[in-house]
Amino acid sequence: METQKLRDALSSFWERFGDAYQGNTTGTEAWEQAKDWVEWELASAMREVGEAWKSGETLRQALGKQKGLISETIAYVAGIGEETGELAKMAGPMSRAIRGGAIPVVPLTSDDLPEAADQQRHFLRELSFLIDIGAPIVSSMRHIQRDLGECELATTIDVLIQEVEGGSTLSEAMTLKAGDVFCPILCNMIRAGEAGGVLDIILQRIVDSIDRGFLDLSGREELARSEITPELRVAEHARGHLKRSPTARASSRSEMTVWQKPQPATHPSPRSFV
Repeated sequence: METQKLRDALSSFWERFGDAYQGNTTGTEAWEQAKDWVEWELASAMREVGEAWKSGETLRQALGKQKGLISETIAYVAGIGEETGELAKMAGPMSRAIRGGAIPVVPLTSDDLPEAADQQRHFLRELSFLIDIGAPIVSSMRHIQRDLGECELATTIDVLIQEVEGGSTLSEAMTLKAGDVFCPILCNMIRAGEAGGVLDIILQRIVDSIDRGFLDLSGREELARSEITPELRVAEHARGHLKRSPTARASSRSEMTVWQKPQPATHPSPRSFV
């Protein structure tokens, strides 16, 4: 099945699943309704997932068995939604992330992302999405690393994981251990996001800047300050927010999330997702 067709089919599936689940149905009933709209070999895979889920497996376990058609990150995100009781609400963002390329539908190869800048863009886009839904940063990076497969950046991410687990912040790890890979502007913006507790916002600004051509990850071009001013203003706002509100300081070290998105009181801590 072609990757683009698979992406479109999975995106549509999760959208229909979310719509059905927010009605008066159980998760497995909504899954049954959504799979009827899926074609090609994905229909068979979704039927198997539904049967396994109905028989007592978690949705993450059931999806994890479909490695040829469904990436590990999709199974991981579904697992977060299932454990927090927010699977119905998470289906919409999942659909949009799949369609927009923030989540790969299958493990990537160096042919998919031949340039180092392409691999960094994918890393930042997927990390932004995962942190935004409350996933721990170490677990997020592990899943991105697996999705990147044989790509060069996967080795660098392994180094970042070890450093963050050892107590460094993400920006420290990127600067000290992978300074030859990540450009200084990128590291500084992430540092500001960590300090202000707005890492998800900063990551999204970074991705937007890359897509608009305002930020060159290759480091081959010197950008005019005026081109990155909007993004730098966000970073400066993060620093100012931290100074004004000491209680806003979030721990940015350990096995942790560099920043933990505020969660409703009824939700379990994002740290439980591994």
